[in-house]
Amino acid sequence: MIRIRSAILCGAGALLLALTACSPHTPSGSGSPTHHRTALEVADDTVAACMLGTWTLDDQDYAEQNRHWLEDLGLPIELYVTSGTATLTVAADNITLHNATNTSAVVGGHSYNVGIDRTGSSAWSWTDDEEGVLTLADWAWDSTDPATGSPIRVGTFFDPTPGSKLEVTCDGPLLELHGPDSDITGRFNKAG
Repeated sequence: MIRIRSAILCGAGALLLALTACSPHTPSGSGSPTHHRTALEVADDTVAACMLGTWTLDDQDYAEQNRHWLEDLGLPIELYVTSGTATLTVAADNITLHNATNTSAVVGGHSYNVGIDRTGSSAWSWTDDEEGVLTLADWAWDSTDPATGSPIRVGTFFDPTPGSKLEVTCDGPLLELHGPDSDITGRFNKAG
């Protein structure tokens, strides 16, 4: 039962793996230091121009990817549904995610329900040596421990750490974010 609950929580956090690297990602090349370009420095870049704006998570696709991932782990998934909204806003110098989703699952006859309502953001930049890859500078969620005032790490599908890299594909109304070596891709639709 503990293993199943952990897997469901991992499923709710699986897009975390999709949007952040499972292990440190080392850029290929000469081994020279990575130079980061701000979004403003590449404003004419097609991908950068495409990804600016507001996006909503394709929750059906997200749930399906998670269901397959959990089934591949050998768990007896009977139901896996994600509802609510996850809104990603990309500006020239900042990315913000408001995640107000609920994941319901039935695994081996046991029901699980995980709800999240948090907002997080980070400055971001492109790297010169990895085309289509952005780096998040200092992601922070809006949660703090009332006793200490320290930030609380939010267990959600998008919980990067400083320096996390995301592979970006943007084509018109579709945006994909993928953490290197991850099994799940975050697919977003242009809002409005």
